Parts: sequence; C-alpha cells; structure tokens
Amino acid sequence: MPGTERVREGLRARHVRLVFLAADGSAEQRRKLIPALRAGEIQYVTRYDRAALGAAVGRSPLGAVGVTSGPLAERLVVLVSADASADAVAGQHNELPES
Repeated sequence: MPGTERVREGLRARHVRLVFLAADGSAEQRRKLIPALRAGEIQYVTRYDRAALGAAVGRSPLGAVGVTSGPLAERLVVLVSADASADAVAGQHNELPES
C-alpha cells in the first residue's frame, strides 16, 4: 500500500499490519499517521528515506508504505531489527518498530 493517503485508508479499513515511514518525510505526515498507528497498535519503522521506500515498491519517492500481509510484516520486522542491530554495532542509530 504505497503513499500516505493509501496507508491512512488501509488503517481505517484495518488492513495494515506494518508501516514504513520515510525518515525524511514531513512532520505533517507523521502528525497524521503516528497517532493512528499507535491507536491501532500497528508497528511502524521510521528509517529509510522517501527515495528508498519508493524504489522498494517500484514507485517514485514515497512518504509511507503499508504492509497488509501479516506473515510478511512479521518477517520484515525481524529483518529490519537485525539490520538495525548490525548498524548499531557499527555506530549508527536507527529507530526500531514500535508497538
């Protein structure tokens, strides 16, 4: 589910299981999405830039990408957490998914 508005629609329909928010996304976008994510107890990651998120799903730069598949969301959380742990060892800081 690419794009902030599509993610918001998915949240309202209760289809979204995980959301990637662009680290370089706008404060307005975060103001709209994060309270809804927390209220719905949806995990989210603020880590990659807009260009990387868009490229990951074959689109132009995106501020948010929602994952609707539960098993895929679970696997992505594991992979992102492992990647962030490796970065932390290398001295880089990355936000991990929140519940």
